[in-house]
Amino acid sequence: MRAFSLLLLALLALPSSAVADEGDGFDLHAALDAARSKTTAKERRQAALLLSRRPGLSTAQVIEAIWTLPPPAAPETGSSVVTARVEVDGAPTDVRVHLYVPESYNSEKAAPLLMAFHGTGGSGQNQVQSWRSLAESLGMIVVAPDDHGENVGYRFTTDERDAALGVLRWARLRFNVDAGRIHATGVSRGGHLTWDLALRHPDLFASIAPMIGGPRLSFVGGQNNTRYVANVARLPIRDLQGSRDDPRLLANLHFVFERLKALGAADAELIEFPELGHSFEYSAVDWNAFFSEARRPAWPERVVRASARTTETRAFFVEITKYERGISSGFRPKVDPKKFQRLDEDGQRREVLRQIENATAVLDVTRKAPFRYEATGRGVRAWRLLLPANEVDGETAVVVKWKGRTTKRRPKRDLAVLLTDWVERLDPGFLPVAELEL
Repeated sequence: MRAFSLLLLALLALPSSAVADEGDGFDLHAALDAARSKTTAKERRQAALLLSRRPGLSTAQVIEAIWTLPPPAAPETGSSVVTARVEVDGAPTDVRVHLYVPESYNSEKAAPLLMAFHGTGGSGQNQVQSWRSLAESLGMIVVAPDDHGENVGYRFTTDERDAALGVLRWARLRFNVDAGRIHATGVSRGGHLTWDLALRHPDLFASIAPMIGGPRLSFVGGQNNTRYVANVARLPIRDLQGSRDDPRLLANLHFVFERLKALGAADAELIEFPELGHSFEYSAVDWNAFFSEARRPAWPERVVRASARTTETRAFFVEITKYERGISSGFRPKVDPKKFQRLDEDGQRREVLRQIENATAVLDVTRKAPFRYEATGRGVRAWRLLLPANEVDGETAVVVKWKGRTTKRRPKRDLAVLLTDWVERLDPGFLPVAELEL
């Protein structure tokens, strides 16, 4: 923390030319805003790389400019319905979004945000109504997108996840959002979506509160996400669920929370209602306390990333870049029918899950001290480590222990690393300036 504070003081002492160059009219704030506002990831990356090649521009100048970007214009408070242009499957798509902005919202101060996903046949308006009182109490923005598809239930598709994440990105551009206090909740279809997003993109959220929805154990189209439970062991979770609901849903939830307990999850609770079916009771949780206390660290001491899809490999400061053979998102178990049939339902489930685990890559990286990292893994052939400015001084070697080897390197600051990362993640508290390929 002291190193971070010293860096901040040094950056704020830079001359104003760090942001604007009066000689050629270049405005770094405007350039950064233009790059992050591009609709597609490809366009954002191109803009970031182009900016990184500007002569004389340094990582320190860019960090200062990011920290001093003017906040978005203050929107009207209360409820509204808007259209968000987001990227779905590589193409711009319009999504209808219901918003609630509390009266206390001040664009000069970063606010918490709740992504709220509706159930089948419903709309985001239902979620806004459910959470508006809490939003006022916490000064929290509620963003509730409509299903941009046929609204016939959650289909566990890439398009659905793209739309939800696109709306989250859109909201972070529209409002001054605290990146450490982004939460997700949802009912039924929305509960499935909440779990799916958190399991695949665990470093986006401070907490999740899925209701009567859960992870999926399926071998169709890479839908299975129970294999990624290790990703959310750090997350505060409150799951509300009627015990008389679909037995398969309950079985998946029981397995997931059993795994979370085994992984040492400190704040994950499945709250069941024995007399209820596809229903729950909101009042079972003190939501004010739950959302108030949950925080997502920008640079945690330990990161675990389970992955089987090449588009879902990043978590915080680590990213899997190559898998070992046998890692597959479309994995299907191989069983001896006679032996399999002799197992009871729980035994069959555990055998399938054992095989799934072997087809899932897991990278576990711990920051032991500044400049010192240790990593273990399964199914990971290569990965990259992203480093903050206070661990890239040009003199001190970064030491990484991995696969029985110790690697020592002195990385150099790279504007392209900083800019391409920031235009996607939009997190001023997480600004890597170099990478190490392991």
